[in-house]
Amino acid sequence: FNETDLHIYMLVRGESDAIAKQKMLESAAFWGIAEQALVRRGTVLRGDVEANDFGLSGEQLEAILPELQYVIHSASSIHLNRPIEVARRSIVGGLKHALELAKRAPQLRCFGYLSTLEIVGKYEGLFPERFASDIPRAFLNTYEAAKAEAEAVLEAESKKESHVPFAVFRPSMVVGQASDGRALTFQSFYLMLERMLIEPLGPVAPHGCPVDTIPVDVLARGIRVLCGLMTKGHAVYHFAQGIQDKLPFSEFVALAQPALEHRLKRSIQPPRFLPVKLFIYLLSAARYVTFGSLARSVRTQLMFIRFLELEWNFDTENTREALRCAGVEQPKFEEYLGPLLDYYLANRSENRLPI
Repeated sequence: FNETDLHIYMLVRGESDAIAKQKMLESAAFWGIAEQALVRRGTVLRGDVEANDFGLSGEQLEAILPELQYVIHSASSIHLNRPIEVARRSIVGGLKHALELAKRAPQLRCFGYLSTLEIVGKYEGLFPERFASDIPRAFLNTYEAAKAEAEAVLEAESKKESHVPFAVFRPSMVVGQASDGRALTFQSFYLMLERMLIEPLGPVAPHGCPVDTIPVDVLARGIRVLCGLMTKGHAVYHFAQGIQDKLPFSEFVALAQPALEHRLKRSIQPPRFLPVKLFIYLLSAARYVTFGSLARSVRTQLMFIRFLELEWNFDTENTREALRCAGVEQPKFEEYLGPLLDYYLANRSENRLPI
């Protein structure tokens, strides 16, 4: 927000205009954006990506469409196990509505779509920085499948003789800011820290896959810069450590364990790491002898643990070069691990994990 002079329109869901605006003000305050700056240079639009024209009125569209130069579509349902029809309505339908609106903006310079590297599914070869409909792969959940279908919509758009300039951004596991560790929610990475090192659920745990993360501030800055460079055509970018900075799980533990011990001022005894398939077998058996919150925890773990069976390999060469030329530094994991841990440990009691 502070790195551009453009007026920013922000689509926010809410039961009323006042509620939508308040949600945006709270989010802005969290990221250190002054309310005066938000009011002066931003406009909150109450709407819904699942509705035609985002649910905006004709009068609203008439006012904003002539001004739009960039449309960044990042809204998405991130539930992994919703029925595919529900996932498609939010993810594929939302993309179609955003794209159709962008096409009607006469000054549009770039349409940006925030996808995910989870569209790789179960594919374990080197995943390229391009559309991948020609790569056969199965998916672990409906979120991945719907995101892949949304990309297929853009791939079809790219084959038209004349299409809007657009960029697809595929991040890996998004974590807090590299600068200070600040994170709005604690998701996958933090769950791994908690359950495998800080407070293991038991004496054994599944051996993890290579850890691949991207700080949210690096992702946001990269999207802004790369969208600004687009003038025609399309591009696909991978925001990840990739094969260049691949971090095997054993090296992740070797980095995180002493850093946590120093901050917690106690020794950490990691669990015994078992082969993932064996751990899944044991956890599946536990479903039949657990109840209440423990049973829910087992079910949630089974949903997430499937990721640990895979060893993804992301090509990031083109993205790294584009970011380097644009002056955006992508730090190494060990350079921002400290801020991530500091912020998480200071706020973990106030921001609950998924399980």
